[in-house]
Amino acid sequence: MKLTTQHNQENKELKGLNRFFQQAMAPTMMVALVCACATQPTPETKSAKTNSIIIKSVETQLNYEQYLEQGKSALNGGNPTQAIENFKQSLRKAGNEQGLLQEAYGNLGLAYVAVSDNPKAQVYLEKAGAKEQAPTWIKNAYKNLLSSQTFMTTEYMDKKLRAEIEIEQEQAQWLATDQGTLVERTDTDDERRGFFIPKQTSTVAMLDKETHRPIPAETKPKSNTQASKRPKHPGPTALGSTHSGIQSNEKSLDIRIIFAVNSAELTPEGQIQADELGKLLQQELQNSYQIAVLVGHSDIKGSDAYDDHLSERRAAAVKSYLVSKFPGLKDKLSERGMGKRQLLFKEADEESQTLNRRVEVKLSRSAE
Repeated sequence: MKLTTQHNQENKELKGLNRFFQQAMAPTMMVALVCACATQPTPETKSAKTNSIIIKSVETQLNYEQYLEQGKSALNGGNPTQAIENFKQSLRKAGNEQGLLQEAYGNLGLAYVAVSDNPKAQVYLEKAGAKEQAPTWIKNAYKNLLSSQTFMTTEYMDKKLRAEIEIEQEQAQWLATDQGTLVERTDTDDERRGFFIPKQTSTVAMLDKETHRPIPAETKPKSNTQASKRPKHPGPTALGSTHSGIQSNEKSLDIRIIFAVNSAELTPEGQIQADELGKLLQQELQNSYQIAVLVGHSDIKGSDAYDDHLSERRAAAVKSYLVSKFPGLKDKLSERGMGKRQLLFKEADEESQTLNRRVEVKLSRSAE
């Protein structure tokens, strides 16, 4: 009986203690619960956090100079593949700044030389103005590339044409991406609430190089009286420049068909090169509305009148040979001469002048 009474007394004491602790701990537990609930992310908080990450991602992209320097470092370090990716990003960041575009294109040309993709290297160097006006380092890179290939196969010429299309398609994709998906931060109430208003950003859509470069002295507008005295050679024009932008459908090939000095006769080597050109033109012009404009060029040595005539004879000789070997091209060929008006290189050394004695082919929708 005594034990039972003692046990009941202990139970009462334990129940009292439990009641005390419950009353004392209840506010603390409630505070902890409220804090826990307050820290649980709501859907709106999650959305804001995600958008904050998006902003940070956009803000931490490298700029033109940083991508360019990383590309140069990769190229000098023996990693041309990584250099190409960096130079492409710098090209994308160049916007419409012609100087930046030229620099990025030139470096891409050097990088593709390093990976032995000469067709793409040639396209990028031409986009950098190697056939027009460009810094010495771009001109020298172009000269070295052309000198290393004295003969161009049908396969090479086809790869160059495909490279031009691929590069312009890539730039068109950049244009669509930059206009449609990138956003910029604004200090609006909507942004603070986690909403973003897309804004168009600058793109790498190419401007026509020919409209932005200085006009050579011989092509500056003259009076009607003076112009009437030159019915045949109006002056330099852009012949198939690959720097003309993503809307251009005209492609050009610089075919170095061998001509001796002061001669318009095809050498045996020149005939073999013309055979390769004929194969490509058959392939490209079949079931096409395009024609091939054969443009003859001379070196720097003769008089203007002599070089004009000589360049015309060279273009005509190539046309005559192609028609004799590929009769189906008869109505698909046009020719003209440019004399020394579009020299690739102005240096007087033999290597430069040999490269100037060339026939250029432009795939066009109309005869010139």
